[in-house]
Amino acid sequence: MASAAWTTSAVLSIRSVMMTPTLFDAPGSSDNAIVITLALSVVTFPVVCGLAIALSWAALYIRSEELAIAGTLLPLANIAVAIGIVLSGAF
Repeated sequence: MASAAWTTSAVLSIRSVMMTPTLFDAPGSSDNAIVITLALSVVTFPVVCGLAIALSWAALYIRSEELAIAGTLLPLANIAVAIGIVLSGAF
């Protein structure tokens, strides 16, 4: 179930990844650490989803349920960073 959810999320996030360069349109935005962090969070999200799926299945193969759960929750870090930046009002 998590594999399907993260695969769908990764595929749907491709549009956001393609629009990430527009974050750097404003003057001085390429020097803003918050904008760079948000861009990195968005761009790495599909990769992290793929790694989470692979890590979870590998952990289940070696029968480590704790590692599988941790791997499944890995993309939530990207989501938390993006939401935190947007909701903080610093963006």
